Amino acid sequence: MSIQMKYRPPAGWRDYQEALKRQRQQRRRLGRTIGAALMIAVMIALLFFVYQSNNFSWRAFTKTPQKTNTLLNPSLAMDELKALLADQDPIILGASEAVVASDKRLLHMTTTINVDLQKQLTDRLMLRTSAYIGIVVTDAFNGKILAMVSHDRSNPSANTCLNNRFPAASIFKIVTAAAAMENARFTPSSIVTYTGGKHTLYKNQITEKIDRHTTTTTLQKAFAGSINPVFGKLGAFTLKNISLIDFAHRFGFERPLGVTLPLAPGALVITDQPYQWAELASGYNGTTTLSPLQGAMIAAATVNEGQWVTPRLIESVTADNGEIRYQLPPLKTKAIVTQQTARHLKTVMQATILEGTGRKMFRGWQNDPILSKLKIGGKTGSYNNNPRYDWFVGFGLDPEKNHAVAVSVLVGHQDLIGTRAGEYARTALKYHFKNQQQSSQS
Repeated sequence: MSIQMKYRPPAGWRDYQEALKRQRQQRRRLGRTIGAALMIAVMIALLFFVYQSNNFSWRAFTKTPQKTNTLLNPSLAMDELKALLADQDPIILGASEAVVASDKRLLHMTTTINVDLQKQLTDRLMLRTSAYIGIVVTDAFNGKILAMVSHDRSNPSANTCLNNRFPAASIFKIVTAAAAMENARFTPSSIVTYTGGKHTLYKNQITEKIDRHTTTTTLQKAFAGSINPVFGKLGAFTLKNISLIDFAHRFGFERPLGVTLPLAPGALVITDQPYQWAELASGYNGTTTLSPLQGAMIAAATVNEGQWVTPRLIESVTADNGEIRYQLPPLKTKAIVTQQTARHLKTVMQATILEGTGRKMFRGWQNDPILSKLKIGGKTGSYNNNPRYDWFVGFGLDPEKNHAVAVSVLVGHQDLIGTRAGEYARTALKYHFKNQQQSSQS
């Protein structure tokens, strides 16, 4: 009888095979771990490399824009933004949003423009009789440009609002009045005298002699009526060249304006001749020039307690990948005259509307349901040339809501006198505050 028995490997052999199996499993797990680690390391290295390149940002990758107050480079922000805006058509700068090209990139630009106000003013332009029209409306307290309407018949792509070559004319009387009030302690009720016509400026009118031909008035009435010889005498005898230069600089003439727009400051020429000081102080020359936008800055300072507010147009610039390349920086202001001087200027500018050269253009405003709630002030100016330049620089203040806008309008009339600068200003004030009222009610 034979007995068959199944073969069984020794226990040591089985243990050996199980150990090999475990080793293979451990090697596979270790390989997977090392492979995953290598892949993560490669991805991190790749992302770090791309992050350093100019064509990628973490903001675009995560789709969560991160705000920055610079445009590409802090030291180049102002110059780069100016260069970008200098190439733009006035229609682009008068829109609330636009897509513009820069260095083969598309940039999305958001502005401070109020579309309704911009359209209302644009639709009412009298183009047939005008070689130039520039209308600027700004928030007097924060500097935001709410409307910037331009017309240049000879060069439609030029922006009249940013052009500094227009004769400032009697708008410079604001500067002269501020200097007299602050340096020589004049007030609106101060007595002043003149001889001859109100709107001429002959050398024989620049005299301190008082006789039976002398007319006595107040500084307020002289400002409201734009009486040239009064301001000529202030320039020649009271202020002279040092004070005139000082206050001209304060109001932005012949000094950098610090704006992101391609805007050159107003120009002036001053000599050592007293009669030339008289011409400058009264605006009776063609060498003192001004842009409509700077005119709005001057008006804003008078209604804003003497604070010089830099006008601001661009809210933000965003690249195609979602990166914010520029964001409107915090507001900066600077006192250029005392609060008392600014209040005196507001008083004499309001007198211009009530009883002076702006009265006709604002006739009946106190019965208007919108305008009657405002304090309105301004200064007119004109320079008879070809074309005939016509100015209005002023403000509208809603004392209940503590809201004010500055308005600056230049019109270059051709053969016929069309819509006057003051009429455009009145329209701008009415539509702006009407829109404000409707927005608060909705």
